[in-house]
Amino acid sequence: MVDVEQKQGKATPSGDLAAEYAQWQSNDRREIIPPLGFREYWYPAVLLKKVGKHPKHVKILGTDLVFFRGKDIEVACISSVCPHRGGNFQEGDCHWKGTITCPYHGWTFSETGELLAVLVEGDDSKLPHLGINARTYPTRVLKGMVFVWMGEGEPAPIEEDVPPEMFREDAHVLFHLEYWLVNWRQSVENAADAHAPYVHRNSFRTGQVAIGFSGPVGPRADAVNGRASIVRSFRGRGIQDPPTFVNFTKLGHKWPKSRWRRLWNWAFKYGVKRNAKAKPTWSVLEPAQQEEWGGSLLHLPGMVRLDQRG
Repeated sequence: MVDVEQKQGKATPSGDLAAEYAQWQSNDRREIIPPLGFREYWYPAVLLKKVGKHPKHVKILGTDLVFFRGKDIEVACISSVCPHRGGNFQEGDCHWKGTITCPYHGWTFSETGELLAVLVEGDDSKLPHLGINARTYPTRVLKGMVFVWMGEGEPAPIEEDVPPEMFREDAHVLFHLEYWLVNWRQSVENAADAHAPYVHRNSFRTGQVAIGFSGPVGPRADAVNGRASIVRSFRGRGIQDPPTFVNFTKLGHKWPKSRWRRLWNWAFKYGVKRNAKAKPTWSVLEPAQQEEWGGSLLHLPGMVRLDQRG
């Protein structure tokens, strides 16, 4: 449970469950979530190989960004809007490494956002000496992926937002990019909320592996470091096996109504166990990282990591 107040895009724990519930009764929970996403985080932005001789445009959190090759850093990121007359850096040029030039009046900026020259005015122009700067965003390249810090404050350690295998030399990472024309909140909810035990109770996957309960009687999502939510396993919480059904006191009935799905689970039992042993574990994790990154998790603001073994 989290407080309805958001500070720098981060949810803060609430100690008063009753007050929180009363707030939710009067407001839709989604109203407390920024429509365009949380800003104080690192985001994967673009593959390094896509950033070449020309500016590369990417839109994140409703903000138009332009990426280009840096001189002292591998990749630079700048707001696509030129601070002069609003020219679009997407249509600009990178005449020299570590610079980007606006297509409107030839204003040329460095990878740190400093105005270096106005090409149409010559070297005698006074504008480059006035301290004019364009908005830039910190970047970091890991495994061929360019990450960008979208926050207003100082960047948090990137290790807080990016899985540890991205920093391991012996880890091989493949990227597949898809663009979904949906609201980001619903797509994350699909992985975060415990809908699967009910919505997918008659799926083939459920026939192979029992999807039981979440929360008090099953896997529970625990907050870690105030930024991630990890789904703990049954055995990790001292529960040997998931319950087959639960009696609901106020409802006066049990759920599931019958146990016929368990017959299918029994038929696939040994094959599922053999498959789980054959698949690799998160072996790139150090023991100290298991607590924060082990297993399946939802990591704010929109990273979903699933352990599909078994």
